[in-house]
Amino acid sequence: DEGGMTDEVRLHPYQGLPESKPNRTAAVLRKWQNKRQKNVVHVVHTRFMQHQAKLLNLGKARIDLFQTFTVPSMRHQTTQDYLWIIWTDPNLDKHLLYGLMEEL
Repeated sequence: DEGGMTDEVRLHPYQGLPESKPNRTAAVLRKWQNKRQKNVVHVVHTRFMQHQAKLLNLGKARIDLFQTFTVPSMRHQTTQDYLWIIWTDPNLDKHLLYGLMEEL
């Protein structure tokens, strides 16, 4: 044991990844509109696991971060009149994708 570096660092990733797609549909998204300024659309872009589709443990840890910091931050914005686009890798593992969708 040189320098106390033998202890393994262990992440405790998100445990409850869903097996199926959440029941939200595109029809819900089509209903979105800016309630105050009908001709203005505020868009928030978020990238999630772009070019990292096969890194499942990293994805689980990032879902934890997303759930802990990103979603609450977006929910507590002074206005909810925005369109939130979350970009993912097209080859993202379906369980990670469903876990991400479950948070929204």
